Amino acid sequence: MSELEKESLEAHVDMCSERYNGLHRELKNLSSRMDKFERMLTEMRDMMMKMKTDRQSQLISWGIGIIGTLVAAVGALLFLLLG
Repeated sequence: MSELEKESLEAHVDMCSERYNGLHRELKNLSSRMDKFERMLTEMRDMMMKMKTDRQSQLISWGIGIIGTLVAAVGALLFLLLG
């Protein structure tokens, strides 16, 4: 607190008002940055969920392909052995 503030209530009120306005601006800026951060995290979460779903679909497709190939190979071997 400055000497001027100690001697004058009006000066003290003006200085406090300036300090309050500065804090208000900083909080508003911080709030804006937090909103951007929240949007970015939401986008990342959505992208990760999509990648997980895509990967599961890919694994299921591969599994069906492998099982189909094995069934066809067993069928062909049985046909050759029995035929």
